[in-house]
Amino acid sequence: MDDLKYIKKHYGENFAHLCRSIFPTILQTEGLLTRIISESFVPSRELYFSVLNCIPEFQEYIYSYIAIKDARKIEKENVKTPEELLDEAGYILYPECQNENEVRLFMRYYAKNEELCTFNRERLKTCRVWFAVKKNVNEIRREDFPNPERQDEYGTSVISIQCSRNNLSTLSIKNRYNHMVKDPDATFDNDLDNIIEGLSDAFMVHYGLNLIDGKMASFELRGFARASDGKYYKRNIHFNNIDYCENNAVIDHGKLHYFDPDKFLLIDNYLIDFENKKIGLFPPRKLDSFAHSIGKIEKIRVTKDGDNKVIEVTPEKGKVVTIISNKKNQIISLKNENVTKIGYFFLGQSKFIQNLELPNVESVADEFLSSNEDLKNLYMPKLESTGKYFLRANTSLEEFIAPNLTSIKNGFLLDNHIIKKIYVPNLVDEDGYFAEFKNAQIIKKEEGKEIQVETDEETELV
Repeated sequence: MDDLKYIKKHYGENFAHLCRSIFPTILQTEGLLTRIISESFVPSRELYFSVLNCIPEFQEYIYSYIAIKDARKIEKENVKTPEELLDEAGYILYPECQNENEVRLFMRYYAKNEELCTFNRERLKTCRVWFAVKKNVNEIRREDFPNPERQDEYGTSVISIQCSRNNLSTLSIKNRYNHMVKDPDATFDNDLDNIIEGLSDAFMVHYGLNLIDGKMASFELRGFARASDGKYYKRNIHFNNIDYCENNAVIDHGKLHYFDPDKFLLIDNYLIDFENKKIGLFPPRKLDSFAHSIGKIEKIRVTKDGDNKVIEVTPEKGKVVTIISNKKNQIISLKNENVTKIGYFFLGQSKFIQNLELPNVESVADEFLSSNEDLKNLYMPKLESTGKYFLRANTSLEEFIAPNLTSIKNGFLLDNHIIKKIYVPNLVDEDGYFAEFKNAQIIKKEEGKEIQVETDEETELV
């Protein structure tokens, strides 16, 4: 087998050139590099660009793969228990959680809005879960850390150690900050030995885990996620410790799910089922206002527009709903002229929508586009009321026009500090929620006459 020809075909010419320059010795053994790459990485042209940022670590990973591919034998008689080792590291390791009530006992250690997603769903079905708490946890206060970092004293003072329930377990060490810091699901680089030497062996011996080798598992490749089959997959989006990847692959707490592209299309965290003419979240959730807003489907048509996919959904009643996704299968545009009322968490995990047309919507419930970051302009001519946390994560919106809006609730555009214009001439239930928009023009009405209110730190809205 010609290694470089294979790599070029499946991973791209640039990646083949890189391999030729950094692995000349391995290439002397025909087929060896092909085997390592194909066993480690699902084909992706994006691999080259991610590896460019960590070439030394990538080289170390490939060579370590050769050295430790066969599982090493552990001298079981000499292995301390996880409790003993974590005690030496200053932690109390609590017994493995056996039910949801035991998991939720640890919620008391987490600040408001920083609670683990583990508390909100049945994590024990997919993972084994332990909590380790620093002995001096009561002396480590959240307010002493105004600029959180993943490995600081507070972030590592309470950790949740979670292993997927697979033959080959992937490990995730959750941070006390949760999503307030970068990669909170990879505290200590997801390597137990980074807490104290020998802890990986201890968990394998005393808890019967078959962990992906710590040295290989600690290799972090930006934009990629590792599944229980030991391979890295190109990630499109990440949410709740679930990775939605290229080619209809989903990694749910380490477990790999794959959907036939002839029958399904994965966009964001939504799975389009062509045969059954359905759209729903994966993993399924009972509450899904996006799918509900479309209704029963008569036909689904997908066409290409450059790197984008145009998905035309014809409902049994009403006009065609148009969804556009980019080359990463992230939803970037939605047009739906049929829906008038929108339920809870509408597109709540879709970050990348840039164009949104909902001309007939009159009301939206809580968490409307609550993860969106890219929407810059929003015109909702018939909108009358919003729920809590309307577009709360958006930092790009420059103009919001809702001439019929009369009522908003807390968390409205919570993180946006750049918006320039808010046109809400009929808003009557303001409750001071616009006080944070110091650089915006708030356009309202007073005694039937439209006025503009320019806000600053000394101006109080009335």
